[in-house]
Amino acid sequence: MVLLAACSGASPVTGWPGYTVPGNTAYLASADQLVAIDVAGDTAGAPLIGWPQKSASAAIGYYAQPALSPDGKMLYVATEQMNSNSGLVQAWANVERGTQTAPTIKWTYPLTETDYLPGNIYGAVVLDNGVLYFGDGKGSIYALNAETGRPKWLQPVHTTARIWSAVVVDDQNVYAASQDHCLYAVNKVNGNQAWKFPDDCTTIDALVGSPTVSNGTIYVGSFGSVLYAVDAQNGKLKWSFKADGALWDGPAVVDGTVYFGDRGGNIYALDAAAGQNKKWSAKVDGGVKMTPLVSGGIVYVGTETNKLYAFKADNGQSVWPQPYQAHDGENFLVTPVVVSQTLLAMPNLAGGDPVRLYGLDKNTGTLLWRYPAQKTQ
Repeated sequence: MVLLAACSGASPVTGWPGYTVPGNTAYLASADQLVAIDVAGDTAGAPLIGWPQKSASAAIGYYAQPALSPDGKMLYVATEQMNSNSGLVQAWANVERGTQTAPTIKWTYPLTETDYLPGNIYGAVVLDNGVLYFGDGKGSIYALNAETGRPKWLQPVHTTARIWSAVVVDDQNVYAASQDHCLYAVNKVNGNQAWKFPDDCTTIDALVGSPTVSNGTIYVGSFGSVLYAVDAQNGKLKWSFKADGALWDGPAVVDGTVYFGDRGGNIYALDAAAGQNKKWSAKVDGGVKMTPLVSGGIVYVGTETNKLYAFKADNGQSVWPQPYQAHDGENFLVTPVVVSQTLLAMPNLAGGDPVRLYGLDKNTGTLLWRYPAQKTQ
């Protein structure tokens, strides 16, 4: 609480939002707010009772995708601090639908003065088998017991530069992309480094986006416009592909095809095994910073120029009559989510609302509803 109080009076946080969508509820984290809203039926777009919840200070903001416990009762969220490189992880209880008890914070990491103080946390908090994994703005990788908030490892794993993105996990390791130009594999149980790619962290450009793990391969893109496919067991390069623009986030890998976009406004569909242009490529208006969503044979991807596109996954043909275009200078930087016939899209901060969510018809791109419910243009 001393940390929170010390930040009062600072400028509000303005960062990328994050959300998670279990079932018919979307939990949104953006600016200084956490919101739970209904995303289906006649009440789609309406907040649940007890929401939104605000951080204790305008300088403490939510800048990452939250994680929900399997029983739906706990929400784990990370923070960033506007005037320093100091982050927190909060465990919120009583967040499930239908509860009559207001959401409350159960624990906050660091728990004690002897715990490592994370830097700002920009990527998702990843929950896996009762453990929370995340990277921070100081370049460290953490593992916390989700029930108690206590560290699982003796100490965080330290890289030599910031980690902006979410870590990913498989059965054995946690994988993190660091801006020190290396991809790290860390044993989930003990926090020991399994390998890093490349060995010397000097032969590739900075890695800022989240890796993607699929069928024993880790895919990660670089600011040098190269997508790398790395063997998850030993960290050896399988193949690389040179794109036309810088790569910000990891690809989607579905049915043997790798789908991703670059900052030059190009969408690619490659063969996942060999890295060749197996199917198609397409041009969009604006750079791509998100991992595309592939759902029901359609690739959904947004850009920095407030547009959201839908392509057929097998041939790259446009699905909607025209891209969906948001308002107020919003950009689509976060991967959308499909719930039934609705495509949920969360833009970055724009206009006067600290948090927004759009519900679109997934087949046509038509706006169905918006949170908060205001007249749209």
